[in-house]
Amino acid sequence: MIISGIDKSNNLEVLNNNTDVKDLEIKNFSLEDDWSLIAKAKNLENLKIKDSYIDYKKFYNAICSLNKLNKLTYNNYCYFNKNKKDKFLKNIKLPSLKIFR
Repeated sequence: MIISGIDKSNNLEVLNNNTDVKDLEIKNFSLEDDWSLIAKAKNLENLKIKDSYIDYKKFYNAICSLNKLNKLTYNNYCYFNKNKKDKFLKNIKLPSLKIFR
């Protein structure tokens, strides 16, 4: 499944109805988008992100809840917005992740 932020009628809320997605590509999204909705895709195995400005805290918390995620890829045009004040639980891990590019 490919979700593009260029088409404003297509956003991450589509994952509410597609929880069985195994391969997901997200492109052209911004900080205004709700990155926490990635957590709805509980069967996600392969996540690819292109050309996006990412809310690091929402994104990281969402992918850590995906127990089947084994491949995470993002390109050089992705930027992660992280505040120094952001605190994360120390026990949050990605045990199923095998490939990170």
